[in-house]
Amino acid sequence: MENQLGFNETSATDSHNFKKALLHQPAYLISGLDVVADHLVFAAFRAGAVGYDMRLIRTLRPTTKRSPGRPRPGWTVLGGKALVENTAGLNGPINGLFTLLDTFAYVTPVSGMKGGSKNTEAVQTTYPVKSDQKASAKIASLINASPLNSYGDKKSHPPKVKGRQLQNIFDDWKLTKAVSLM
Repeated sequence: MENQLGFNETSATDSHNFKKALLHQPAYLISGLDVVADHLVFAAFRAGAVGYDMRLIRTLRPTTKRSPGRPRPGWTVLGGKALVENTAGLNGPINGLFTLLDTFAYVTPVSGMKGGSKNTEAVQTTYPVKSDQKASAKIASLINASPLNSYGDKKSHPPKVKGRQLQNIFDDWKLTKAVSLM
């Protein structure tokens, strides 16, 4: 299951803003669902491939339609993605168990662009972390500047899962589990 969870893009005037480029906000894979004392638990948020290689867009701005031969953020001239992976350290939401009762704060990583003459350019995005862990959430990796559009491979636009829909999915799952135990 994938859910658009708590992501807030604040760089409204940035030329690399994903919303401006009509791309989806990042979706994080929820690898497990369970119930503890009737609380929905999200387990093991995955954020392994966390960024596009922004070196492809020295002078280009994102447009609503990709012209042949003109790369967009994270896309090569041939249309393939250039993903950068971070397998160490914090890269997105803090891993762990979360219930619907948890409160979240936002941590903003600031990252310089790599290469070219724009080394001082900063791109800001915000990630949700549990509020009691925000003081220790230090995000310093370069590749956290521009989060992964997890639907980029198929260039599809699946519907967003809203909170109410997620509750319905959860209710159906509980009913199915109860029936299977009979």
